[in-house]
Amino acid sequence: MQFAVSKGEASVAELATRLFDIKGRGAAETMKRTEAALLAANPHLADLTKIPAGTIVVIPDLPGTPAVRAPQLAGLSPELDDQVKIAVRVSGEIVGRSAGVREAALNTTLEALKDRDLKDLAVQAPEIKAQLDKLAEVSRAELKESKAASAAAKDAIAQLEQALGKLTL
Repeated sequence: MQFAVSKGEASVAELATRLFDIKGRGAAETMKRTEAALLAANPHLADLTKIPAGTIVVIPDLPGTPAVRAPQLAGLSPELDDQVKIAVRVSGEIVGRSAGVREAALNTTLEALKDRDLKDLAVQAPEIKAQLDKLAEVSRAELKESKAASAAAKDAIAQLEQALGKLTL
């Protein structure tokens, strides 16, 4: 996968012309396919008037897409590349710790609701029992959601780390 930076092009055709070497027989059809591939990989390009120059553009790796004219971005310095990877890793750690704190709080709430004195009180006051039941239900649902969100975030971070490992700028 390669990337480019928009330079204020007025149309996807203009962008495709700058990025790709499209010429010869069948150039018009190739240009249409290339524009479609660019739009599929970059939905934000649908209205170029709404994106500023300097916006990152994904150059799709698709069969039938013509060769890229030249590298479109200068390489990252090794230090910057390392810093980006560290930032992603640390972000993943922070998300994990945050989810752990949230799950621990919910588990503490659920454990507290099992307290014998609280159950005895609930037997004596039906309105309190209803509130405690509702609190337990909400806490279990939030715990389930928290675990799902944590798993999704971990997957997203892993995908990002994998993509960064493959990225060639």
